[in-house]
Amino acid sequence: MLSSRHVLQRFILWLPSEGALLMSPLIKWDDFKYRIQLTRLDELPPSGSTSTRIERLRDWTSRQVSVRRRGERQVYSTRGDLDAIHKRISKMLEDWYSPPVSVYGFVKGRSTADAASVHIRQKTAFAIDLRHFYDQVNDSKLLDAFSQVCDTETSNFLLAVCSLGEGLPIGFRTSPTISNMALFKADSALLKYCEGRSLRITRWADDMTISGDDVDDDDLNEVANILNSHGWALNERKTRFMNHDRVILGLNAEGNLTRPHIRRSMKRSLRQQVHFASLYGDDHFRRRGSWSRNRLMGTLSYVESIDPELAQFLRAELSVSRSGDPSSAQRTFSGTGWQHALLEHIGIN
Repeated sequence: MLSSRHVLQRFILWLPSEGALLMSPLIKWDDFKYRIQLTRLDELPPSGSTSTRIERLRDWTSRQVSVRRRGERQVYSTRGDLDAIHKRISKMLEDWYSPPVSVYGFVKGRSTADAASVHIRQKTAFAIDLRHFYDQVNDSKLLDAFSQVCDTETSNFLLAVCSLGEGLPIGFRTSPTISNMALFKADSALLKYCEGRSLRITRWADDMTISGDDVDDDDLNEVANILNSHGWALNERKTRFMNHDRVILGLNAEGNLTRPHIRRSMKRSLRQQVHFASLYGDDHFRRRGSWSRNRLMGTLSYVESIDPELAQFLRAELSVSRSGDPSSAQRTFSGTGWQHALLEHIGIN
């Protein structure tokens, strides 16, 4: 086992005080000293496949999760040494990566409401979706992204601890920012095209929306060509043009609105679930067809970011059960899982 002094000498991480552009000068391995006590890093073999090197740490688990309209997804969770590494790397990547103005997903201070607001009162719009997004973020794309900010040794280390060799793992805390880094060149090219055509563009994970006075098939074809030239494939079945009736990232963004709204269908379902949870408490979550506690509270937290008054009203109803005591649903779950609401309702992964 490495001593604390030895570990600190080798792994104290210097983080810059200001975020750097993705195209910033290369960061060399010798400049990094990690502030994490790693007792098993030396167990990583100096060579071998990415999956082999990660497996030696044996600090991740996986499970199958059913995502509506997208089938089963393998979701990974890190623990122990690997989780400690990922916490530091996540902070490091956020400092390295400066997202283009069009990128909203996985960026602090930017929300789905912000992204949808960009397209309010635009006459026409279309939405596209990247096919199997995380699966497309292969090792080649990762090394290309890392090489823009790191030397070879650092890039290989990041690849070893952030990838399983077959696409970007869903659930790794490093994956969201890395996916944005992998798309940086394509995002920049798309933004340049849209600015030249006076169009508006936003991207949240694999969902892109482009709007303007008159977007047409030519714009769609050019966007597809730009993405293909950077190695990204579209899910053509999910490409759609939107005129007056417009739903963006699960929000109602119709042309006559001044801001995005929660859709009526979501409001109805949420009110129903809150009503029965307030009446029956924990028993409600055991009933067939009921939402899970996680999904209910996560959806409430998400709705709160869009419509605070509605969320406050529903939380008040949920906080008191039929007997007048605080509902176990409210007591048991704090409501911080808004990401689960996105996963369930929008299908972002």
